[in-house]
Amino acid sequence: MEQQNRVIYQKLIFIIVIFFAFSNRLDAFQMDFEEMFHIKKHEAQKQFGDKTYHSLLKAHADFNSVLQGKKPIYAKLDINSPVPADGGTCFYLGNGYSLTVYKSLNDIHKGKDLIHGYIYGPSIYFFDDVISGNMPTISFLTFYRYEDLKKLLGKDY
Repeated sequence: MEQQNRVIYQKLIFIIVIFFAFSNRLDAFQMDFEEMFHIKKHEAQKQFGDKTYHSLLKAHADFNSVLQGKKPIYAKLDINSPVPADGGTCFYLGNGYSLTVYKSLNDIHKGKDLIHGYIYGPSIYFFDDVISGNMPTISFLTFYRYEDLKKLLGKDY
């Protein structure tokens, strides 16, 4: 019985170690459709119509993909956009929206010392046929220290 308990204990420790080794990918923030647009997904299609609904779905998927440190799923790299010299910001075009993935060098001041890092995250600008108004943009930008962003982005750092 004691041998069985020891084996179970070792397996449990192994599972915990594996979980923490990959937890940076598992803990990535996501915004669900209702949080982003304040309507249930199944109601959005009836409310907004097929074309707008599908643009919102794809924009939502791309937004969450970037929050997880991955490339957008649907939007394609905008090869005609300027290349900013800010640390890695990229521009993409989707169906009814443009997506900016900010990766901009920034520092937090700690007295005379600096904590180096990036402002990182997605910003979606919707074209007039999807959302129109004074601010047709949804963004989620946060500061990451170098090592934290490297964990999030993995090989794409």
